[in-house]
Amino acid sequence: DERASSWFPFLSRSVEWCCFVSCGFQFNMKHDCVVFQGFELIGHITKTLYADEISCGLSCLRDEKCQSYNSKSDASDIKKECQLSNQTKNSSPENLRCNPRSTYYGRGTLSNNYAKRTTYGIRPLWRVLFLNLILSSFQMIILPFSYAGKRGWDFAHPAASCKEISDSGHSKGKRGWDSAHPALSCKEILGSGHSKGDGEYWIDPEKSGNPLKVYCDMSRYGVINKSDSRFAVVRFCKSLVCFILGGWLLVSNVEFGSPSPKVSVETSYRGIGKSNMVLQKSAMKELRRHLSFTQLRFHCHKKQGRTFHVVTASNSSGEAVVRYFSGQIDEQPDACGSFVRVTRDDNSKLAGICKNWGRQVSGESEFKWRVGKWGHGEDQNRLYWYPVLIKNSRQLRVQLHNVGDLRKMDCDDSSAPNVGTNGDFWRVFVR
Repeated sequence: DERASSWFPFLSRSVEWCCFVSCGFQFNMKHDCVVFQGFELIGHITKTLYADEISCGLSCLRDEKCQSYNSKSDASDIKKECQLSNQTKNSSPENLRCNPRSTYYGRGTLSNNYAKRTTYGIRPLWRVLFLNLILSSFQMIILPFSYAGKRGWDFAHPAASCKEISDSGHSKGKRGWDSAHPALSCKEILGSGHSKGDGEYWIDPEKSGNPLKVYCDMSRYGVINKSDSRFAVVRFCKSLVCFILGGWLLVSNVEFGSPSPKVSVETSYRGIGKSNMVLQKSAMKELRRHLSFTQLRFHCHKKQGRTFHVVTASNSSGEAVVRYFSGQIDEQPDACGSFVRVTRDDNSKLAGICKNWGRQVSGESEFKWRVGKWGHGEDQNRLYWYPVLIKNSRQLRVQLHNVGDLRKMDCDDSSAPNVGTNGDFWRVFVR
């Protein structure tokens, strides 16, 4: 009846508050606790049990691997199906699905209007109690007005379907989040404020209506020396170092796992959505025609060796490197002055002796070594076949793809003593 229904907001609010408290403590009181009513995060479920919402949250608290949880039931159920997950909606956004029987709890940022946000975990308990009382009373008074037209925002006002929630505008305008709203580039997503962290996004560089899913590095990835900051686009500087802006698009990627990776050589940039691939010159040229990127980032790492991590400089020398690997010029660019090291990560020998880089063809079958240049005079494979190398008694090289033997790939070494092992990677980004 009307009397009973008038108390529903208070009771609902109280249960929700208890869950928020456990959620806040679960995520170490350092992150926002985000709640999605009518949604679940599928996949990556590490444990399933039956408990009420509060016990479900406490179970997540006791599990070191738990990052989020789904609480699922019908309205009449006391004990609910509780699913613990080692992922969140931010780390696996593609796995967030509509389910009217479920409520998702996890750490993250408030990225949609239908998500409720709480930071109760960082407040003294008496403030939590007082705030909850005020909010519950306030909600009882204004509920008929505040939820007018808010279909799907709580149990008392269900939507007919997830599509109704989506169509009401809660998720519209998020550039790059789905194929219906692609962005031009990773950098555009970051600049528009729609980044949800490192991960997969949709872009359409050609504006053709045929978007593709790609990987974007959105974090303030890497640190460079402050003395080099005039050559790079930075977020901010502190002490003697500067932090590089995110918005990087992954264009070549080789990662060692078990079994060894199968690497595809792509002649079109549209192959960048594959997990292990490298781009030929023609693909890079095509991509730059549609996406005017201005920087390259080379990053490789061997657990049994070292890390090579450099970013092309924001100057004419850095632009020449971009043009060379994009197939716009064939003259090998100068190495020194064209890049900056990502310090606290790069520990390579190569980055410190750029004057000895490279090989140039001086005749029909004659070569000049240690010429201080990028590359070694190759054509379509210039991005992945020794973009950086030094000829000496123990060659130092960077090689993303070896057709003959995938294990023999170089990262600031020669492949003979240090073959690739699980966890080693070679990546190239553009921005």
